[in-house]
Amino acid sequence: MIYEHTYLKFRRRFLKRAPAILKVYPSIMDSLQHEGITTDEATVLGLIQQLLGWMEKRLQSEKLPAGQDLVSMIRGISAMCVDNRLAGAGDVNIVARWDNLIRTSSFLF
Repeated sequence: MIYEHTYLKFRRRFLKRAPAILKVYPSIMDSLQHEGITTDEATVLGLIQQLLGWMEKRLQSEKLPAGQDLVSMIRGISAMCVDNRLAGAGDVNIVARWDNLIRTSSFLF
């Protein structure tokens, strides 16, 4: 019920930001690599890029994904939030560093 209740809001927020992030993802990765991310972090971020692309396709529908698509989406979101490999210097999650990089660039959301 929670997923059904929040799906449209999640979908709206995702589709507001994710397509733009995916468009500039290669340049973001280049910037992060200049900051010194590890190969493991780069691999994880590559997987995140694939997951975001997969989610973008599924979220085109206003209808809540069903079955394995819903399970995969929830697991993917959870994995992005808790993956310890994304902790950088000072325990700053690399996704937060990535978000900060986007917000300090000329790329606005």
